[in-house]
Amino acid sequence: MAQAMPQNEQMLEHAREFIKRCKTELNWKDLSNDIVMDIGCGVYLLCCRALLEEFPRMGCLLAGDKFDVLTTEIWTDSFF
Repeated sequence: MAQAMPQNEQMLEHAREFIKRCKTELNWKDLSNDIVMDIGCGVYLLCCRALLEEFPRMGCLLAGDKFDVLTTEIWTDSFF
């Protein structure tokens, strides 16, 4: 029997699928010299995480959102 994933993990899986689709459709191969912006990244930075999983040597990743949590709190976890 398959176990249910926590909601954040389910959302991260959707972000991973989206990034893989972008990689295929936009022919992304190497982003090590590129600047990528995630506008509307959300408080969990899901697409940022998926991008860095797929392209760990990205030139620069800028994340921005309208939520104050990105400027008022410093989050630490196993990924960042």
